[in-house]
Amino acid sequence: MKGLVARYTLWGSAALLAGFILFAALMRPQVETRVTEQSDEVQNDRWYGAEQYLAAMGRTPDKGSTASDLDKMARNGVLILGHGPGQGIVLNEARIASLQHWVEAGGHLILDTQTIGSTSLLKAFGVALTKNKTLPLSVRTAPGRHLPRSERVGPAHVAGFAHDLYATLDYSFFTLAATRGTAQWQLQGETSVYILQLTRARGAVTVVQSLDSLIDNRNLGQSDNAALFWAIVNLVNPDGPIVMQQRYAYPTWWQWLGSDGWRILASALCLLVLWLVSIVPRFGPTTPPQPAAQRSLFDHLQAMGLAVWRADQDEGLRYWLTGVRRLVIARAAVSDPVVLRLDPVDQARRIATRIATQAVLDESSIRIALAGDETGSGRSDVRRGFTRLMAVLQKLNHTL
Repeated sequence: MKGLVARYTLWGSAALLAGFILFAALMRPQVETRVTEQSDEVQNDRWYGAEQYLAAMGRTPDKGSTASDLDKMARNGVLILGHGPGQGIVLNEARIASLQHWVEAGGHLILDTQTIGSTSLLKAFGVALTKNKTLPLSVRTAPGRHLPRSERVGPAHVAGFAHDLYATLDYSFFTLAATRGTAQWQLQGETSVYILQLTRARGAVTVVQSLDSLIDNRNLGQSDNAALFWAIVNLVNPDGPIVMQQRYAYPTWWQWLGSDGWRILASALCLLVLWLVSIVPRFGPTTPPQPAAQRSLFDHLQAMGLAVWRADQDEGLRYWLTGVRRLVIARAAVSDPVVLRLDPVDQARRIATRIATQAVLDESSIRIALAGDETGSGRSDVRRGFTRLMAVLQKLNHTL
């Protein structure tokens, strides 16, 4: 009996505990929690919050996207020039000189020192960015301590605000200083000057170290960053238009062709035309070729003789004499076939006897021309002897 009571007591306690947990869960206040994702504008534009802030304060800014937008700035305008991801802003000497004239005419330039080419801009406006060799007091008193990631700087005494303004900015190893003139006002931290404003003629230049740490979407709401930004914008031209430019937009294909691409295309077209002119066949009559110089038969014979002569002098002469002798003997055999059956000496004697009766050539000259070898031994004698024998053989050929 006691065991049964203990069992019911255990199960009853468990059921009571479960009911209490269920009641607590049902009576727990339902709090709806929702995590909102950042919009595309916030993700793609680091200054989106600053733009919306200025618009809410009654000064809607314009967004510059091309270098030509800098040439369209109003004289009483405010230009916020920063850096952004992707294609940064690059200013050449002519553009820097144009910005100087614009500022001196009454413009207000707010410049981020991290802008590409800011070194030339700072030099043009008389501002130096130098490395700070002094460490913060917290690091000096505690060696080995890491440098702070951010620093609360101030106070800034700005007209229109009843209290001093403080800003939370990224810690910097550099400091700003004016190399020409005196700063109108500056915002200084423990060891560095973070913001420096200079007057230039009728305008002004405000230089900010890491403008993103002052006005980007994550830092605009820290300390008095928003109020300080609003004060800087309204210091010189409180009623002028504001242009915020942190990067150039990539031009479209047609914009590129209209600005710089047409020069490349024109050069390529000229090269194509020149190439086509060099390979395309010409139309119309062609220039007749110049006739080749023709040599006379005498020139050919002289060239052949010289070739044989230079090949082997003695053998060459014998070659030509043998050829001409065969021609003369063949001519004599036409009227006297017996000549072909005789040896060379008898051939020469028979033909010499036959020709000598005509009193054209003497018999010994004919025998020597047909079967002898009296061309001489010296070089000049060889030529004269060869010429004499050829003359005799030529006369024999005409006589037979």
